[in-house]
This record gives sequence, C-alpha cells and structure tokens, in this order.
Amino acid sequence: PSHAGLTGAASWFWLDPAPAATTLSVTLAGELVTVTAEPAAVEWRFGDGGTLSGGVGVPYRPGAPPPDAVTHGYGTRCLPGDQGRDPYVLASCGRDGYAVEVTVSWRISYAARGPVGASGSLPTRTTEASAVYPVSEARAFLLGAGSR
Repeated sequence: PSHAGLTGAASWFWLDPAPAATTLSVTLAGELVTVTAEPAAVEWRFGDGGTLSGGVGVPYRPGAPPPDAVTHGYGTRCLPGDQGRDPYVLASCGRDGYAVEVTVSWRISYAARGPVGASGSLPTRTTEASAVYPVSEARAFLLGAGSR
C-alpha cells in the first residue's frame, strides 16, 4: 500500500509485480537443459504478530475484496515516533511503522534432452520482500450536552 493503514479497517496487500513462473533454457554440447521456477507458496507476516499463508494478492479496487485479496486488520497503531514513547503500541512496532514481510517459496524443476536425458526437481528456494507500514488510528470523543 502507498498510504498508512488505519486501526479497525482492513489493509489490503499485494505483490507488484506478482511472482510468475519463469523458464530458462540453455544448449551446450548438444544438450538442451530447461529449468523452470514456479511460485509454490506465499507467507505474509504483518509485523503485529499476524500471519497469512495465501497468494500474492491483487491490487486494491473499491468494493468488497475478492477471494484472492490479501487483507489484514490492525488493532494497534504504529507510527513514526511511537516506539519507546507510546506505552500502548506493540513491542513489534518499528521506528517508522510495522515491518510487513512476505516470503515466496519456489518449486524448481529441470529437464535435459540430448545425449544425457534427465529430469527432476531441485531444492525449494525462497525470495523475500519487506516494507514499512505505518498504521494510524482515529478517535472519537463524546462531549456532554452544551459542550463544544
């Protein structure tokens, strides 16, 4: 998101660009080797202890979130300057906001054609991204009759 979040309201997250399957082929000495990496799992950590195993999300659009949207509701504010000054913020509140992190696990396979034909899987690899996300709050006050 490009704006600060608001406690009690759903914040909407997505990866841009969204990870997609990538294929690379190389030919050497008559052997064609193709390696394919596909996103297999996405794990979100929202900085306040909340996590979500899901997809890459979809960009925000007005209206109800679609099933593949990644949303999270924050219950406690976390703004620049809160850490160490506001006793009501969470210990995980960073200097400039919550640290939102996402890990993408990749399934990697290969296929070789030529004098030595083979195929199989390689160990899973991960990539990570993070961003600082400040979360504000709105407060309402009740005033007695005649107060302004």
